[in-house]
Amino acid sequence: LIFFNFYLGLISSTFCISTYAADKIELYTLRNMESSILKIIIMFILFYIFDASVIIIGIATLCATLYQFAFYYHYKNKFLPFVKIKKKYFELKKVFEIFLAGIWNTLTRIGQILSDGLDLLIANLFINPIAMGQLSIAKVISSSVSLLTVSLVNVFQPSITRFYATNDSKVTDEIKFAMKVVSFLSNILLSGILALGVYFYKMWLPEENTKLLYTLTVITLFSNVIGTSVNPLFSVFTITNKLKINSIITLVTGFLNVLIVYVLIKADVLTNPIYAVASVSVITGAIINLTFVPMYSAHCLGKAKTTFYEPILKSLISIVLLVGIFWGISKLIVINSWLKLLIVGAISSIIGIGVSIFIMFNKSEINKILLKLNGHLRKVKLNGKNI
Repeated sequence: LIFFNFYLGLISSTFCISTYAADKIELYTLRNMESSILKIIIMFILFYIFDASVIIIGIATLCATLYQFAFYYHYKNKFLPFVKIKKKYFELKKVFEIFLAGIWNTLTRIGQILSDGLDLLIANLFINPIAMGQLSIAKVISSSVSLLTVSLVNVFQPSITRFYATNDSKVTDEIKFAMKVVSFLSNILLSGILALGVYFYKMWLPEENTKLLYTLTVITLFSNVIGTSVNPLFSVFTITNKLKINSIITLVTGFLNVLIVYVLIKADVLTNPIYAVASVSVITGAIINLTFVPMYSAHCLGKAKTTFYEPILKSLISIVLLVGIFWGISKLIVINSWLKLLIVGAISSIIGIGVSIFIMFNKSEINKILLKLNGHLRKVKLNGKNI
């Protein structure tokens, strides 16, 4: 069932590109959200009716993928009706070009797995299962922030691709704008976790070592602190089809991360070896994100190496100030319940939004955001009248 689901997913991914080409990423995101909800509902129903079996997970996953496929096929016919499968359109040269890009993307993915995908396995094999469990809890938070960042970046990819494909000089401005918007939205959540995370763990897992869990969370989130603003730049490697150098660096870094972690664990130089597993990939990733990624992205676009450092610097200043504000507000109210934590978080977020807007955006960028929001509101009103 899982393998059949995998192949069906490969086919459906071809059709879902229509939402990307039509700049309708919200439809893709909504259908993914709905398929996830459908999967959960099916699992609950089947587990309730039948005896517990792992096969139920496979059935639910397949049903969710079939749901996605049906909509993607519909969107292909709706947004790209002129795209037909015909023999005369086939070019072996283009297939080979895509094949090479696929190889480099695969190597990049292997490097990413070596960097942060083996953390839990290494903790389990070389430390103990308890350490693995503690790290997995911390990584849930960082993974959620990363998922948010990637979702936000996906919104800008169609416009960035379009500007580059049409040789529009605005491509650089669009990338910098994407960096600022992604940072602005992600930094509010990041700051809240960094400043209030200790209270969250005390109420969520009071019987666990909350100090250790919070420390591990701060370490794993350090990559997100830098990665939120840098993430849109990875689109540049794809649209310019200059994947080779990034793939090699990511792969080499991945191998080095595993080697360094192994050496640190065996040398027993840290008070707790779990810190080595959590921090090595974060440190190396931060170095690459602050040096290679912004400079090579600018090089791929034929711009100065310092082109993309302004949004990165503003993002770092913003998050430092936001963490300070969130932490200061938390000291004014005794947080001993979920309600008080939510109140502090809400107050901090409102203040943080105002501060972050002032730091991240200039006047023309604020006007651009307001115009986009106004356009969406008008569209919603028109749809409402049509309904």
